[in-house]
Amino acid sequence: SMQHFLVDAMERRDEFCLIMCDIDDFKKVNDTYSHDCGDLVLRKIATIIQDNIREGDFACRWGGEEILILTSSADLQCARSIAERIRGSIEESHVTYGKHMVTYTMTFGIAKKTPLRTDIKDIINSADENLYIGKRKGKNCVIG
Repeated sequence: SMQHFLVDAMERRDEFCLIMCDIDDFKKVNDTYSHDCGDLVLRKIATIIQDNIREGDFACRWGGEEILILTSSADLQCARSIAERIRGSIEESHVTYGKHMVTYTMTFGIAKKTPLRTDIKDIINSADENLYIGKRKGKNCVIG
């Protein structure tokens, strides 16, 4: 599976940053406007992410709702600025569904793999924890 492939790839790399992100109140988009509208939102967000990551970075769906971004750089500040750029672009974007202009935001959690911190599951959990800290803080932010 994609998850196994990714975990293997992560195990082999000494250093990287992991960004976990999640669409805020996505269920509300699906419930209010329909799953077709939710799909438009997902596609729009995927495009924005692809446009804002660099050569050597990698993004994919993770679990149901989350998107995982693996950065080729281990620089935390660099990962933060990628996440912040994506966050801002998403906040400014919208999809048109029928006569509705639908807007949405995303929350981001970041964790870093280092030669001293190598347990992949721990790093994924840490990025997830930061993501949920961001959700509790009011969403639409970058933590980590």
